Amino acid sequence: MSRPGSRSLRICGITLQMIAGIYGSGAVKAGTPGDACSLLTAAQVSSALGATVGQGQPIMPNNATTCTWTEQGGPPGSARNVTVSLIMVKSFENGKVPFTGVTKTPVSGIGDDAYFVESKAMTAGLSVRKGDACFQVRSRSNSAWFKTGKTPASEQKDQDVDRALALEILKKL
Repeated sequence: MSRPGSRSLRICGITLQMIAGIYGSGAVKAGTPGDACSLLTAAQVSSALGATVGQGQPIMPNNATTCTWTEQGGPPGSARNVTVSLIMVKSFENGKVPFTGVTKTPVSGIGDDAYFVESKAMTAGLSVRKGDACFQVRSRSNSAWFKTGKTPASEQKDQDVDRALALEILKKL
């Protein structure tokens, strides 16, 4: 007999395992730089995003595998931003596996392999592999995103920003 809530805990655990499998645990394979913040400058991100951003900041202290550049001077909660995450090759490959509610679209001309991954509740992210180096770029270029949600125009702009920044990152790999 199962305990009350054990089904919910199992589902939550499986979901967390899937997220970790897709995005990695912070460990990065050889060939991938260890500091996501070093891959782009604030000027590069500002130019692509169309907003002035500050220097990239790791989202977790002592772990620079995920870095975010955030618009300066914007109202709290509406600041445009870009996040770059370094991921393992296995995580990159796992990210291509079909998953209900998540759209994956192959992209040509960027790295050795690339795809957009998108769910209804989040902006699309561009996952890229070049050799053993893998990363994901995810931008939010619409300052009204939390009010309006995704629109076709804002999603296209985000994808354009992701592509431009991925090409800049590839120059450093």
